[in-house]
Amino acid sequence: MIRNYSLIRSIFATSLATFLLIGFLACGGGSGKGGGNPPPPAATTLMQFKLGDAESDRVLSFTATLDSLALVSSSGKITNLLASPMTVELTRTAGKMQTLAQLQIPQGSYTAVNYQVSNIYITAWDVPYNAFSDFTDTGSMPGSITLNPSIIVGATPQIVYLDLNLRDSISFDNNGDILVDPQ
Repeated sequence: MIRNYSLIRSIFATSLATFLLIGFLACGGGSGKGGGNPPPPAATTLMQFKLGDAESDRVLSFTATLDSLALVSSSGKITNLLASPMTVELTRTAGKMQTLAQLQIPQGSYTAVNYQVSNIYITAWDVPYNAFSDFTDTGSMPGSITLNPSIIVGATPQIVYLDLNLRDSISFDNNGDILVDPQ
């Protein structure tokens, strides 16, 4: 009977020591990182991002898939604004902005917007030919726009308007092909 008591006590002591060791390591006690509390998460602010364009007599339709849209902080950190790709048609907004995203953004300074679009479909007035011309590009077009001045995200919620300026972004070459240069 004493032998069983010793065996039970030994198993209990070994189990207790194992659980304490696992708990100690899980809490970071044996990690060699100096212990202490983890740094607090960065403060965020609710931001709303809207996309649109002013009315244009030359652009009849402009549809594209916005594959990605991200803010780039002054330290180079990327903050994605879209959960998934979305198709936008800008001429139907005719001077009104449509909401792209509403999300928490880390506070700080942002110096650029990175984007990637695909499946571009445009119908625009070709002045030299005095007719509407169509342009289709199913490929992907990445780009970056420098923000000058930078967007400063503080503690106050904001709305950021992204105006594409289609009238100045679309032109025609000598062959009548539509050229897209985001402005």
